[in-house]
Amino acid sequence: MEPMVIIASQVAQKVGYEILRAHQNRHRIELMVESKGLDGLVTQIDRYAEELTIKLLKEKLSKPFISWRRIWFARRQREMIKIGVGLLTH
Repeated sequence: MEPMVIIASQVAQKVGYEILRAHQNRHRIELMVESKGLDGLVTQIDRYAEELTIKLLKEKLSKPFISWRRIWFARRQREMIKIGVGLLTH
């Protein structure tokens, strides 16, 4: 799998776990619900999930992002060489 897909799936798994936990404990929490205009309703859990997603993605991508891109490019270049197509390198 591509590195960015791996990162995205790890973050989605963590955020999904938090949403599931909130759902399992819904009877213990007072759920705040807001209107987001014509699009419907938004809960504090929705807002938390969005904030957590952004936070985790920033953490995962902040330092190793360049190295992940280099790894991806190197893998892609090896694949292209195997099939006889070279990628331009500058």
